[in-house]
Amino acid sequence: MYHVLLGRIAPLDGIGPEQLTIDALVRRVREGGFKEVVMATNPTIEGDGTALCISNRWPDCRFGLRVGSRNHHWQRVGVCQ
Repeated sequence: MYHVLLGRIAPLDGIGPEQLTIDALVRRVREGGFKEVVMATNPTIEGDGTALCISNRWPDCRFGLRVGSRNHHWQRVGVCQ
């Protein structure tokens, strides 16, 4: 499955979770019977906040792998089972 969120949560730009397709993603995964979902977001504060928002709506979501960003800081990639 491939899913596009259509952006990232950016409160300063007036973009909240309602403008993204987070609910559709969670619904598709629950109905699809997937064993694992790898979530990759931009290596920014907004990307990390978007991943956190998704994990809060997904009770059995856990963060796993971390990858380096362009600023050489570590950012999250969520791994949800």
